[in-house]
Amino acid sequence: MHNATLMLALRFLQAIGVCAAAVTWQAMVADYYPAQRTNRIFATIMPLVGLSPALAPLLGSWLLVHFEWQAIFATLFAITLLLMLPALRLKAAAKSVVVTQQKITFLALLRSREYSGNVLIYAACSASFFAWLTGSPFILHEMGYGPTAIGLSYIPQTIAFLVEAMAVARCCRNGPVNRCCRGCW
Repeated sequence: MHNATLMLALRFLQAIGVCAAAVTWQAMVADYYPAQRTNRIFATIMPLVGLSPALAPLLGSWLLVHFEWQAIFATLFAITLLLMLPALRLKAAAKSVVVTQQKITFLALLRSREYSGNVLIYAACSASFFAWLTGSPFILHEMGYGPTAIGLSYIPQTIAFLVEAMAVARCCRNGPVNRCCRGCW
């Protein structure tokens, strides 16, 4: 790639795809499962999502050691095709339409302490985590570490993420998740 503008435009399209995937699966869980099971399903899936920051750099470094850099994109494309196959067989969700008495606006959500607290916690954690994911390869490379060591450096944060997700999953088994989080905000 010799055109920085084209590269940035393509990275922007890639970011849209990643963001769409990040919210689409959550909407699908809400559409296909009853409300009583969604928190437990989210708590089960999130550890798998949390593995990606540790596994992706390790897989990427392995691919770089054995193949050219284009193999990373070919692998991502193959994984995408494999994951699309089950999605093509999905039937439309049979969800009953519930008419609410009060229309909830975005401003009403922002005024909610429970919503704002959860969003602020998630935003702060995500911002610091993704800032580290973005900058750490350059920092660690400057310190003399190779791709494999850089990939391994993501394991501690991933373990912390997995432990947290398992704690939430256990909490969801014992009762509503809002009861667990009530004292946090």
